[in-house]
Amino acid sequence: MSSWRPLLDRCLDELLRAEGRGEEKDKLCPGCNDPNATPTIRCKDCYGGQIFCIKCTLHDHQSAPFHRVEVRTSFVVYIPLES
Repeated sequence: MSSWRPLLDRCLDELLRAEGRGEEKDKLCPGCNDPNATPTIRCKDCYGGQIFCIKCTLHDHQSAPFHRVEVRTSFVVYIPLES
């Protein structure tokens, strides 16, 4: 356990980065690359952690309505796709 002590801060920083928007903060939506579409949606069941805009998320999830979707702004909100 003591061997983890020097890495603790770095590990916690990485966990928080992965849970937040991370490097995706200032990027375009990878689905449409529309500069007017803000990527704020992350699916916990697909996308590999990438964040997409609402239009791309709804399009990609027409056949996967039960996926767990998060809206990422300054905090995380879980929303059902049918809403």
